[in-house]
Order: sequence, then structure tokens, then C-alpha cells
Amino acid sequence: MTIPAELPPKGTKAGAPPPLLGALELVDPPGCRNSIKKMKIVLYQNMKTLNNWKKMKIIKLYQVIVI
Repeated sequence: MTIPAELPPKGTKAGAPPPLLGALELVDPPGCRNSIKKMKIVLYQNMKTLNNWKKMKIIKLYQVIVI
């Protein structure tokens, strides 16, 4: 199974976004440490229900947001 090198931008033809994208939009901007904690909790909860390919996408998305 191949994993794409880059994430597609929001609103692409991939259909409904994974639950994580909607959840991250509800969190405060990542400049606040408290919101980083919230994002980590949301990521952990969502990764439990997703397959490995989606996990990779979520991890990359999380890294981009935190940086």
C-alpha cells in the first residue's frame, strides 16, 4: 500500500473529510498550549478508529498544524 507524500488540501474530491479535520477546526489556534493538549486528545481518540493509511495522514496533518 502506498502512502501519498503530501496531504490533499481541504475540500478536495476525496469525499467527506475524516472526523479529525472537523474536530481540529473547533480547537483554538495552535499558539496556545492548552489547544495543543486538546488536539493531542482528539488525535488519539480518532486514531483508534482509523486504519493505518489514515493514521499516517493524521500524523502529518498534526505536525504541520503544530509547527
